[in-house]
Amino acid sequence: MRLELEPPVGVAGIWVGSRMREAHQRMQSLPGLVSFDGILARYQSDLFIRAFSRGDSGVVHVVEVSRDEYEYTDTVAWRGIDLLGEPADELIRKLAVQTDVAITEHGHSLTCANLLIALWRPTMPEGEFDEEGRYFRTALVAAPGLYE
Repeated sequence: MRLELEPPVGVAGIWVGSRMREAHQRMQSLPGLVSFDGILARYQSDLFIRAFSRGDSGVVHVVEVSRDEYEYTDTVAWRGIDLLGEPADELIRKLAVQTDVAITEHGHSLTCANLLIALWRPTMPEGEFDEEGRYFRTALVAAPGLYE
């Protein structure tokens, strides 16, 4: 499965501004669904999708796509750039050519506020050959105003 982030609209037909019920239905209709617990959809390739609502509005404000492992078959992309499949250092360089990039949390988090995209990784590589933390593991598209 190839998922293309479409900021600020959404990802994979899960639209920012839609009702949570609609987002959940779309998450359940994507190919390879293994489980859906009412909040989180898990797919065969260890990809996860979750939609968030601010407060009890029932409206999607954030769509998050995560992967659990480093080896996966799905692609999560923006403008052809594989956000979770390219090494973070290389990805940061590519994004910085196209937009403003803010790195926070000691390198764990990257935000492109003007695109309403954020990336996150749980750890940082400890050395040149350490694969742990070399890739971002979560990408999200947010509603306008989230980073203000």
